[in-house]
Amino acid sequence: AFGFLTSLTPCVYPLIPITLAVIGARTTKSKKHEAFTLSLVYVLGIAMTYSILGVAAAQTGALFGQALSYPPVVIFFAFLFFLMGLSLFGLFEIRAPHFITNRLSSTQSGTGYVGAFISGLIAGVIASPCVGPVLVGILAYIAKTQDVVLGFTLLFTFAMGMGILFIVIGTSSSLLKKLPRSGGWMNAIKYTLGVLMILLGFYYLKPLLGSHGASQAETAQSAHVPLKNGWLLYSDKLVEQAQREGKPVMIDFFAEWCGACVELDKDAFSKPNFIAASKNFMLLKVDATESYPELAALQKRYDVYGLPTVAFISKSGVLIKEQTLTGFEEAEKIIERMKAVEASP
Repeated sequence: AFGFLTSLTPCVYPLIPITLAVIGARTTKSKKHEAFTLSLVYVLGIAMTYSILGVAAAQTGALFGQALSYPPVVIFFAFLFFLMGLSLFGLFEIRAPHFITNRLSSTQSGTGYVGAFISGLIAGVIASPCVGPVLVGILAYIAKTQDVVLGFTLLFTFAMGMGILFIVIGTSSSLLKKLPRSGGWMNAIKYTLGVLMILLGFYYLKPLLGSHGASQAETAQSAHVPLKNGWLLYSDKLVEQAQREGKPVMIDFFAEWCGACVELDKDAFSKPNFIAASKNFMLLKVDATESYPELAALQKRYDVYGLPTVAFISKSGVLIKEQTLTGFEEAEKIIERMKAVEASP
């Protein structure tokens, strides 16, 4: 949906004549299926440009995931969304280099499949003044999830949404006459996207603004601090106690400013089926809302690179790394992890 909306913005809409020139759709020699294939290859070129960015963002996600454990970085990301929103309102523009713009503008009709694909690669960059702000927001989300497959498919889908208009017009150039003329309605779409980007900035910032509770730094010495649904604040003594009792351990690293942490606690850990399945576990929480000396050592011990992270220790005291959970997951899937941990020696 975001991709299609960007195709109706003032920066992308003018690419239609260039698209027609690239695929040769204005010529009478072009057959419908040839025009469709060339249009599709052109759009696939655009999709490849953005998909590569998505994979790159996901591969560097470990760095982003670790950095997002710190409130200043969360503030930076929120500021980035605000900035991209203001860009869509016309405060500034993200432009492609002139040599790239000139290269695509000089493309001749009927360049063939290779030419159409290469032109698509370049077109993805030219659309940057309006696509860039939305793209930055998607890339930030992908970097946070650290999922390479999601990174590729999400950006590929975004680009294909943006390319729907190109494929339709490229296949049948007669439809060009039926398109509405450019005007104020295009700016309205652009501004709508800007508002959405600013709202996403507040989404990132909201957990941090709502942080007001005491951190574990203030209660680290308390070995048996009761929390809701059977959870206790982490201590080494409790881990040792679980081993003596033959219980597996589940450790939730969370922070009050972490949106996914709040979601995990509200929509997974509070479910009756999870509460019932966790009766045989020692449930421990590590509060990373604020930094304190013991936190860094715990993160290193349990391989925590971002929040939320849920680590599992078997009955014999072995960290089961393959069951470590990062990010939100439904209660049913977490229960499956718990059963696997219980079955571990």
